[in-house]
Amino acid sequence: KDNSSIWIVGENQTLEIRKVRPVWRDADVVLLKDGLKPGERLIVSDLPAPVEGMMVRVEPLKSEIKSDQPVKEKAAKDGTS
Repeated sequence: KDNSSIWIVGENQTLEIRKVRPVWRDADVVLLKDGLKPGERLIVSDLPAPVEGMMVRVEPLKSEIKSDQPVKEKAAKDGTS
């Protein structure tokens, strides 16, 4: 990736490489002026040889993985309810 491109999961689980205009960045955060729409899936993993249109596999972030334990039960064990 260069500093003006992002990788998006496009239609049919394919890679879309898109030009953007970053307005601010630091080591962990980039603020874009445009180029990313609500609900689009941004690829944050490093791809060894990205090619526009290649198939990509989407895996949930750890924060998206559901626990088998109900939320109330978890909160009670943590002492927060």
